[in-house]
Amino acid sequence: MLGSYARSTLQPNETPVYKTSVHWIIFVGASLLSFFVLFFAFPFAIAIQTGSHSAAGWLALLLPILILLPALVIYLTSELVITDKRVLIKVGFIQRRTLEMFISKIESVGVNQGLLGRLLDYGTVIVRGTGGSAEPFRKIAHPLEFRNCVQHIQSQTDPRY
Repeated sequence: MLGSYARSTLQPNETPVYKTSVHWIIFVGASLLSFFVLFFAFPFAIAIQTGSHSAAGWLALLLPILILLPALVIYLTSELVITDKRVLIKVGFIQRRTLEMFISKIESVGVNQGLLGRLLDYGTVIVRGTGGSAEPFRKIAHPLEFRNCVQHIQSQTDPRY
């Protein structure tokens, strides 16, 4: 199922071939920070609650949710779609970053993965267009499948491959 960005930019004769998203690993840092904030905020909330009998102390418990919110927004609003003609990438909502590039204009797709990225199947996808422009997108799920799909479509449409 395509997101609103990909649906709105598809041409009438264009067919989606592959879709992925950012990896769930984007939640790890925010989750750890939320845990530590909650660990310290809960006793603080109890102390304020018992001393003043107000609900202000419980507001401190909203901090972990606020910490997790940016990662959740990025996860829910990011789209990485390969069609039979183009690569469409949108990451973020408020701070949106997009890339729309015709398959024929892609020179290469690089993948950078560390050890954890290889184990959990995420990495940085670097789309290089003709003319040397390189666009990196970090923490993408299934980056090798993404690269392989672009290369497969290129080999079908370009007689040089």
